[in-house]
Amino acid sequence: MAIIDYVPALGDNYIYIYRYEGNKAFVVDPGDADPVLEYASRNGIEIKAVFNTHRHFDHTDGNDKLREVTGCEIIGPDKGRIPTLDRVIHDGDRFPFGPIEIRVISTPGHTESDVCYFMTRPDGDPVLWTGDTLFVGGCGRLYGGGPKALFDSLIRLASLPEETLVFCGHEYGADNLRYALTIEPNNKILQARYQELLDMRKHSLPTVPSTIGVEKRTNIFLRAGVREVKSTLGMDESEPFDVFVELRRRKDVFK
Repeated sequence: MAIIDYVPALGDNYIYIYRYEGNKAFVVDPGDADPVLEYASRNGIEIKAVFNTHRHFDHTDGNDKLREVTGCEIIGPDKGRIPTLDRVIHDGDRFPFGPIEIRVISTPGHTESDVCYFMTRPDGDPVLWTGDTLFVGGCGRLYGGGPKALFDSLIRLASLPEETLVFCGHEYGADNLRYALTIEPNNKILQARYQELLDMRKHSLPTVPSTIGVEKRTNIFLRAGVREVKSTLGMDESEPFDVFVELRRRKDVFK
């Protein structure tokens, strides 16, 4: 049975370790090598590969040390901005690991070259590693990719099977739902989800994974076309993209 584990790092980052075929593993977004190496040593696993979702240091700074210590392959987008890569990937690329397969989904917006990794597996629901593109209840800030690119990327992710497990790069869930409730304060589904996330954090539990289905119902950025959201913003006749831009603008200054 494959195991997905997470390693908290750098305050609110999550590094993911996927164990397969007994003692093998790959790592997603290692912002810090040391907790990953400690985990590998403690659990007797062999790290075979690292996947980066995008160029930011808190997702890539562990690359060099992990390769130096383990000999693993570093995989990701944008060789120009992630010089530690051994293999540059593109939309639609596929990677088999025993009985599982990882597919690359290009999702620019947060940066110019973000990707997400969609994994199918025989022993469980599909998995999506989203980096900083799609968060529990939120989405990434704009650091070079542009709002239209991010909007289109989120729509693409929302089309995946609803049972897909979503593992994002940061622990932002409760704060994102708190913001959503400023837009839809009377939404009972959002209220319940916010309380659920608060309870998780109260017990020091991660709010990951979510699912695509849950995000479609509770992530305000995936609800830019919903009548109630548009009405609250005074944008009843606006296109969903324009509503999304306003939602992102407000979240950028939300305290």
